[in-house]
Amino acid sequence: MIFYSILSDHERLLQYLRDLKIIDGIRNCQQCSKTMKLSKNHAKVDKQEWRCDYCLRVESIRINSIFEKSKLSLRMQMEILYFFATDIQVFEVEKFTDISHVTVIEWYKKLRQLCKLFLEKDPISLGNAEGSVVEIDESLFGKKKGNIIKGPANRTHGFSV
Repeated sequence: MIFYSILSDHERLLQYLRDLKIIDGIRNCQQCSKTMKLSKNHAKVDKQEWRCDYCLRVESIRINSIFEKSKLSLRMQMEILYFFATDIQVFEVEKFTDISHVTVIEWYKKLRQLCKLFLEKDPISLGNAEGSVVEIDESLFGKKKGNIIKGPANRTHGFSV
């Protein structure tokens, strides 16, 4: 799979994120407005940082990106993003990545919020004609005792126009 070959090579992952404009490819210093240079720094988790040769300001390569405030490696964050996009459930992500339940939940919440903002900004329409009615339904199948679902539950989604 191409995605995992990108994740396995840190330099390739950084270039991939730059190509998609998820992280900056060029950056101007906030302090002096000069163009910053990308410098290697193996002490940093990302192994690179933005450095201004004029005023000596240093910034993370994650600045102004979805990755900015996370302590996870870019690889782990991209794995969570991939699992979210492929509709993998939180407990499965925890199992695959050894990332804590709380962290995965927070990331899924952040990604759902980004999807919401994107769709509010650029809505898509469902249906093929003006006045079409789109019904969306979600069902949970399992054995129920009282108000508690017992055993494995199967969630299904469906919509019709």
